[in-house]
Amino acid sequence: MATMHQHARNESRPSGLGFDTTTPFRVLEREHERLRLGLARLRSMLAEEATPLDELRAQIRAVRASLGIHFAFEENHGSLHHLMATRPDLQTRVSALRAEHLDILLTLDRAERRLAGGLSRAAVAEVLTALLERLTEHDLEQHRLVHRVLLEPALRRM
Repeated sequence: MATMHQHARNESRPSGLGFDTTTPFRVLEREHERLRLGLARLRSMLAEEATPLDELRAQIRAVRASLGIHFAFEENHGSLHHLMATRPDLQTRVSALRAEHLDILLTLDRAERRLAGGLSRAAVAEVLTALLERLTEHDLEQHRLVHRVLLEPALRRM
């Protein structure tokens, strides 16, 4: 599995708009699209009661692994790193986003373990459905913040 950084290097090319598509915003957009596909598959599997539990557990683990890599990239090299480097005054908001990352990963871990331990599929689906909604809100908040703080100023300078 390629890392986020490898994807960014492999997809680096001029956009035709005067800026490189490896900006933190563009990297974030590409990675979020990849994650949306894995999350859509998880949603679909949760909705389909015929999905075998071992496949559902495997998808939960896959989503958790992808999000873990993605969050680590965001925090250490990606958008959250760039937000802090650009705007240290946003430390409280960035810290809240980082805390949400940890909580999301722990919730996925717990859901997978509980499913393995015999908790009903319906109970796990309820927890994961709520988590997916939270993740959507998290994504939107982070997207707005990155757009406002990093992308808009860059576009104004063009």
